[in-house]
Amino acid sequence: MGCVSFSNRYFPDGKITKQNLKEAELAASVELQTIISDYKCAWGQAFGSSGTVKAIAEISELNGYSKSGITRESLEKLRSALLKAGDVEELGLQGIRPDRTQALAGGFAILYAAFCELDITHMNTALGALREGVLYDLWGRYHNNDMRELTVKQFMARYHVDEKQAVRVSKLANLLARQLIGEEAIESSIQMLDWVSKLHEIGISVAHSGYHKHTAYILANADMPGFSKKEQARLSLLAMSQRGSLTKLQNELRDSADIMLAISLRLAVLFYRNRGDIILPELHVHFASSKFIITIEAGWLSLNPLTETALLEEVKQWRSLGLHMQVLEG
Repeated sequence: MGCVSFSNRYFPDGKITKQNLKEAELAASVELQTIISDYKCAWGQAFGSSGTVKAIAEISELNGYSKSGITRESLEKLRSALLKAGDVEELGLQGIRPDRTQALAGGFAILYAAFCELDITHMNTALGALREGVLYDLWGRYHNNDMRELTVKQFMARYHVDEKQAVRVSKLANLLARQLIGEEAIESSIQMLDWVSKLHEIGISVAHSGYHKHTAYILANADMPGFSKKEQARLSLLAMSQRGSLTKLQNELRDSADIMLAISLRLAVLFYRNRGDIILPELHVHFASSKFIITIEAGWLSLNPLTETALLEEVKQWRSLGLHMQVLEG
């Protein structure tokens, strides 16, 4: 919600009244309604992180509102003090740092609402905050403890992904991408392709029809720990491009690396559309002068006319983006 944005919205001049404080608390309570069922519990211990929690804990302890941390009683006492002062600049309590003054009222309203809505009675302060979490995440990425890998596994379980199909598509897409980009392929792009291959069917949990659109929406908007919004947007774009018309993506699918990943994913989905283990033909693909050239083992297409028909349709789709595709046997 943001203590700064709440302070600017409800206490723009620093003045605190019963009305604007109640409005801020209610607004925070409304936001919390979406998570109450997941987090309302018999708390063993509750921890709060970052500046607002630390500031209010310090104020509570230094002014004798609590012996340690933040309690519901200490918040009630601080609430009374805020209303009595009527202005954050006139609060006059120990522990108020000048750099936290302007955001204090908004931060208090959010924290007070959290205590009320989630039935928290006592909160300790965590030593770490956002920057420590980011560093921990980045450290894990380089030491085989990437939070994104765990998130992908959790999504596969949550959306009941057909793991065998996901692995089939992932392996073939990876093989094709390395042919297109070369052995010097940027591992981050190959990793992105692996993740979207494993998650490309999560939209089926919403509806089979147009499932790639549902997948793209989920990947763009879901909470995906470890992934940045930019990474989620890329996953979403690749998921949307996995099948169907490419015309809708002509203004989005422009980056050359994403185009290579998209065609690799589309071909993998196309070859495994019957969702079973098949003996793949010898298959090579490369890109030169705005043309994709796919070379398939001689005679294989005549034995698999449905795949041949699907590949001919694929040629038309890439033409809509101004790219050419040629399917050869050899």
